[in-house]
Amino acid sequence: MKLLHKLIASLLIIAAFFWTAGLYAYKAGYRELHKTYIRSNDAMAREMMGAIDRSIHKRFEALRLYSNDVMLRDTIIKSNQSFSKMHDIYSVINKRDREWTSVPKEQVTPFMQGLLNNTLSDEFREMKDLYAKHYGYKLYGEVFATNKYGANVAQTGKTTDYRQDDEEWWQVAKKEGTYMRDVRYEESSDIYSIDFAVRINDDNGAFIGVLKMVLNSE
Repeated sequence: MKLLHKLIASLLIIAAFFWTAGLYAYKAGYRELHKTYIRSNDAMAREMMGAIDRSIHKRFEALRLYSNDVMLRDTIIKSNQSFSKMHDIYSVINKRDREWTSVPKEQVTPFMQGLLNNTLSDEFREMKDLYAKHYGYKLYGEVFATNKYGANVAQTGKTTDYRQDDEEWWQVAKKEGTYMRDVRYEESSDIYSIDFAVRINDDNGAFIGVLKMVLNSE
């Protein structure tokens, strides 16, 4: 009987050993599998973020190049010349801004219509439509430019304001040359977007205005 007890005890010890070893191997294997999964997903996430960064950088560089467009510069220079003849420039701008923001969002006044339908605005829309046709979705929510006083000169759609020089993006672009904002809801274009803005200079490097593009992030 004692021999039987010893034999059973030995079998239980052996079974416990194999169970413990199996459990250890399972946990070790699970940890390695988990590490491999994390490494794989981390590499995939890095690759995706790299692709996104490259795409954003590409759009930003295209905006910088476009800031040298002849029609863009000439239109803004003419706007600056027209504004410089006003007796009280900012009084006029503020009056127009109040009238701009006082009407409902869907309403377009004759003054707004003039800015929406000029030659530069048509060029903005053609560029916007070309990208939309190429990519199959609305790549840019809106494109617009201001003169050196912060007043809108041309635009693809109705913006929330007429005067822009009190906006952070405008001030940063003027001072530092460029501006980029993280994803946020853009009220005037009604999309979540990344905002780009660049300073526009004349041939002598003097500041003449700011160009802004709203990149669709949805």
